[in-house]
Amino acid sequence: MQGIVRGKIDTFVTLLGEKLPHPVIVTPFGSHGLHHPAGEVATAEGAARSGALLTVSSASTRSMEDIAKASSGPKWFQMYLTVDAGQSKEVLLRARDAGFKAIVFTVDAIGQGSSDEYMRFGNPRPWLPYGNFPTGNPNAFKTDLTWDDLEFIGVAIGRPLMYGLTVGGAGGVMEFMNRELVNTVLHSGVDSIGKLNESHVKRTAA
Repeated sequence: MQGIVRGKIDTFVTLLGEKLPHPVIVTPFGSHGLHHPAGEVATAEGAARSGALLTVSSASTRSMEDIAKASSGPKWFQMYLTVDAGQSKEVLLRARDAGFKAIVFTVDAIGQGSSDEYMRFGNPRPWLPYGNFPTGNPNAFKTDLTWDDLEFIGVAIGRPLMYGLTVGGAGGVMEFMNRELVNTVLHSGVDSIGKLNESHVKRTAA
């Protein structure tokens, strides 16, 4: 590419007040222990070396405290609320105290997916503990989510809140989701919304 001076390329970005050397984010997914004995601790070490922003799942194999100690880099925490509000609040406060700078709230735990690869191989998915819960198992994830749950998270920890959406379909459906849903989410105290057009979010938020 002509006119590009390698030494002058600036890849820095700022997300929710966090300055990053590049726009690389390790997205949240649980049970890293299926892939490496050190689980999310190894992931955290690698992310820190590269300068990537690490997003830790509340369904991680290792505890958030162990993961936080393994990484000096920026960290966010993805939250599944459980049916026990007290337990959910305790997890959120632990994430705050462990140094996670934002909460990513996702709503994809309403139904559990099937592990097709394990079924194909004829073996069940091995059990691994949920490291963020004392017994290794959380209470059931909360499925009757409402906008009040967003307020609950914000009040509990006072951290920036990102709302993760997985929406799609025809343009008309997406436009409806943008107009109606985005305004509702933003008015619920959310600081950022994932997987929606950024320019539209800014426009509807005005």
